[in-house]
Amino acid sequence: MRHRLSMVYETKAAILGDIGEHQEAVLYYDKAIRIEENLFHQEGRSEFANELAVTYLNKANSLVILGEYESALSHYNKSMTTWERLIYQEGRSELEINVAFVYTLITRVHHEMGDYDSAIAYHDKAIEIGERLVNQQKKTEFRPFLAGAYQNKTLTLIQLKLHTDAISLLDKAIKIREQLVNDEGKVEFLGDLAVIKKKKADVLLSMGEVNQAKSVLEAVIPILESEIKRTDRGNLKNCLTTAMETLNRIRDTQ
Repeated sequence: MRHRLSMVYETKAAILGDIGEHQEAVLYYDKAIRIEENLFHQEGRSEFANELAVTYLNKANSLVILGEYESALSHYNKSMTTWERLIYQEGRSELEINVAFVYTLITRVHHEMGDYDSAIAYHDKAIEIGERLVNQQKKTEFRPFLAGAYQNKTLTLIQLKLHTDAISLLDKAIKIREQLVNDEGKVEFLGDLAVIKKKKADVLLSMGEVNQAKSVLEAVIPILESEIKRTDRGNLKNCLTTAMETLNRIRDTQ
C-alpha cells in the first residue's frame, strides 16, 4: 500500500514538472522519498533501492531548474551512492551506466556554478566508466553515451579555452557517431553527428582555423538540411541557422 502511494506521489511530481511547477513537484518527490527511504533503510527492503535512486535523481533535476544547485548536488550524490551500494553489495553491474549518467548531470551543475575544475573531474569519471563499458567490456550499446560524455566535456574545456583538448574529444565523439551511421547504418544518429561537427567548426573558428572551419561547415550544412526534411527536429533547425550564418560571415571576410 505504501509503495503504491509513493508511486502516486512520483507520478504527480513528474506531471507537475512537465508543466513547469517544479517547486510543487519537489514537495511530492519528498513525500515519495520518505516512504521509499523507510522501506529501504528502516525495513531493509532492497527491492526499493533502485526506485529510491531514481526519485532522488528526479528531485535533483527539478532542483537544478529551480537554481538550488547545492541541494541538487546532494540528491544526485544520494542517487549515485544508492546505485553504488547495489553495484558493489549485490553485484548489480548493469547499474554502472546509471552512475555514469549521474556523473554527467553533476558536471552540468558544477558547470553552471562556474566550478569548472569539479566539472572536469566528474566528466572524467563519466568517461572512465563509459570507456570501460565500451572498450573493455565490449558493451557497444553504450557507445552513444560515451560519445555524449566526450561531447559534454568539450563544453567545459571551451570555457577554459582549452580548444585543442576540446577538438581531440570532439574527434572521438565524431568517430563513434560515424561508426554508428556509416558502418552500421544507424541513420538516427546522423543529426547528432552533424551537430557535433558543427560544434567542431565553432571551436576551429575560435582557434583561428578559418579554412578548416569553413570546410566542416560546407560538409555539415547539406546533412542538416536533409535531416531536417527527414525528422523535422527543432534543434537541427537552430543548428542549421547558425551554421549558415557562420559560413556566410566567413565567406564575406575572404
